[in-house]
Amino acid sequence: MKTDKMSADILSLRLAGRNAPFELLGPENHLGPDDWAWQFLRLNHSYRQKYLDAKANHDPEDDRPEGTFQSRVKHPNRTIRVAELICRKQFGLSTWLDPQQPRLPKLGRGESWFFPLRYSTDSPECGSQQVANEGVFNYLDLSGPHSPFKAKANTDSQSAVWFAVDCSVPPTAQLASVVQVSKIYRDHLRKMATTLHPKTRSGSACVELAKCRWFDIEGFDVASAASEDVNSALLWRAIRVDVLGPIKAQLQSYQKLLMPAYQSFCDVGYANPPIRKRFRYELTGKLDDDGRYVTDGSFLKGMVICAQLAQHGLDDNDIVRFLCNGTNPGVKDKTDSSVRRDWDLSFSDRVIKYREEARAFVKGGYRWLVHAEKP
Repeated sequence: MKTDKMSADILSLRLAGRNAPFELLGPENHLGPDDWAWQFLRLNHSYRQKYLDAKANHDPEDDRPEGTFQSRVKHPNRTIRVAELICRKQFGLSTWLDPQQPRLPKLGRGESWFFPLRYSTDSPECGSQQVANEGVFNYLDLSGPHSPFKAKANTDSQSAVWFAVDCSVPPTAQLASVVQVSKIYRDHLRKMATTLHPKTRSGSACVELAKCRWFDIEGFDVASAASEDVNSALLWRAIRVDVLGPIKAQLQSYQKLLMPAYQSFCDVGYANPPIRKRFRYELTGKLDDDGRYVTDGSFLKGMVICAQLAQHGLDDNDIVRFLCNGTNPGVKDKTDSSVRRDWDLSFSDRVIKYREEARAFVKGGYRWLVHAEKP
């Protein structure tokens, strides 16, 4: 496709001025990790094809959820229920969303469409069986995370819930989900008028999964371990949360314990390094004559735009030509220094880097934005 016949309207993000074509504009400054992850996932060829397959096989009259997905809650964007389990396991998305949507639909109460990536398996001491949370809609269901919830409403009840945390990926998003689930347990215990003596209140603990009797380590799949020979039990930690205590304060303490564990796995090659060490959000050069760094703008935005243009059949040269012609001509250059001219001359080299990085993010690297809750 010729670049002179293409419009910037094909992009989900707006091009900025010539000096920084990938500068974040307006609402783009407020896009979160899930939003950026969707920008890449919606370009994934396998996802797009399987979405179409699911749509073709969907019977609107069949309103039964698939697999172990038990929620009765309906959402206007949840229209295809065929093979939802495949969607969650293969792409980390709770349900099929139309890849033609340029923006991720909003959910209330801090929920995430990518909840399957914020993996947290819980096992409470207050009476329920170990159950893996299957998707975002579980937490919109008034019945809570477990059905039925069998807490012991007496003075011997424990207010502790154990959570398994995968330390082969950044634990940040997992801990955020632990906060949500802990609050649901707390609400249930309070509704049951459970009272606990101080001696029955739960203490904190963070141990290797193999040392926690509340979990059976068999069946724990490690999401991103570098080696298949790694014992999965070494890459998981079990944390104990007193759901009637200060939940966020407890999780902040666990964050300080789990991040070093994750970092240690990075150091020995069992896990990939933190997202901030894998790319810079702002790809910048030297200072110009006015003492400002020259930049293309946001690296994330650059990757998304280059990936979208490549999907429309443009090669590297076509992308450079399109970007140079498509940026806002009404925005004047901030400076015409020699540093700026040198920076502009190397733009095509940077586009190649954007394309290469974007390819990895479209294939599955978007998961790291969710795991680390970055940017």
